[in-house]
Amino acid sequence: MSSSWFSSPREIHVEDPGHGVVLVGSDQPTPDGTHIVAVRGSQLGAALASVTALALSDDPASARVSGFGSITRSEARQLLPALQAAVMLAVGGTDRAERVRPLEDDAAPLEPVCVTCGEGSQYTPTMDSTNPRCAEYGHHPFGEYDGLRWDAALCLHRSNADWWEQTRALGHLRA
Repeated sequence: MSSSWFSSPREIHVEDPGHGVVLVGSDQPTPDGTHIVAVRGSQLGAALASVTALALSDDPASARVSGFGSITRSEARQLLPALQAAVMLAVGGTDRAERVRPLEDDAAPLEPVCVTCGEGSQYTPTMDSTNPRCAEYGHHPFGEYDGLRWDAALCLHRSNADWWEQTRALGHLRA
């Protein structure tokens, strides 16, 4: 699965969610003749920090950003929301990125996902054998408070999903 965010004049693309790579389109050809630069690993954090600092600065000057070359404050402000979303997807993978993005007001609640083995994710293939850590300690739901057991997270999800279905059936949510 891949996702793209467009921000003039750059395209920001995540080809493999969870693999730590963001592809950035450039208006200038790169040394290999393409117009795409791969920003990887720690470069992602550095690029995000630089674009954020420039977007929030009062200085109208441009700055050099890894993967982006020289960009202006105005361009940084345009790029920042797309870059934030791309970095979340590149670092966490699709299932985790979906769970940290704000949901639409009428969106169904998302099922819990185990941080260890990916149980509950539509993007993680079903395993024939249980992860040894999960077998010993149980699944740990992503984005939930410490100590919340897997069965309690599933129960909470079912309760929220039932409320959502009833509210939608009453016409208080869009279908």
